[in-house]
Amino acid sequence: MIHLPSGDPSKPAQMEAHVEEDDEREGSMATDLTVANSQIGQLASSLQKSG
Repeated sequence: MIHLPSGDPSKPAQMEAHVEEDDEREGSMATDLTVANSQIGQLASSLQKSG
């Protein structure tokens, strides 16, 4: 979701910069979620094997 700062309307270049920053943040969060999901799967598998 894009949150623009309050106040004067941003210039198109500033708006694009905000969009790119949000994309980078969301991409990083997606990567973190994927890694965490993989780790949970490995933990669950280990727990099943142990017993």
